[in-house]
Amino acid sequence: MIGKIMFDLQHPLPGRILTSSNKELPCALQSINDYRCLVQCDENLEIGESLILLFDKMGRLEGRVGIGYDQSFGINLTSSPYKRADIRARIDWIRKYQNDEISERRQGERVPGSGRHVLLRCPDQAGERMPLIDISRTGAHVQTANKPVIGEKIFVGRYAAKVVRHTEEGIAVNFCLKIPEYILYKDNI
Repeated sequence: MIGKIMFDLQHPLPGRILTSSNKELPCALQSINDYRCLVQCDENLEIGESLILLFDKMGRLEGRVGIGYDQSFGINLTSSPYKRADIRARIDWIRKYQNDEISERRQGERVPGSGRHVLLRCPDQAGERMPLIDISRTGAHVQTANKPVIGEKIFVGRYAAKVVRHTEEGIAVNFCLKIPEYILYKDNI
């Protein structure tokens, strides 16, 4: 879609490109929207070539090389409407947290919620499904208007946690035990 505003990352996201000839190349994501991205790569890429792009915090993207600049390439993303919504959610998350000092203290990689919901409940009470803002192996940030007291034990999905902070959007929790990494990417937590 021509005219969509690109989001320029303050710090390019390192990643890798998998080419149609099975080459793996290092790259850096410079800017993105849900239709296109600009990627820096030291290797020459062919216009029209199909690529798979892999980035931390952004995940897997697929597209075709649209245009080349000086060691940068415009990639036209080939995504379903669902994937485009996921990309927009990840861009919003990066925009919001790219300068967050709290992320520097976090013990595990933070993965955006990307439209997922989790069951948030206090012991011996019925829970409510709430939007997941982000999650790591050691904690989560959940959107909720009902904010349990800091220090209170609750459940996020089936995982026991302790409320450690209130935010404008909701609460931050630490899990009592580290959760398995694959859980970070599941739809149901």
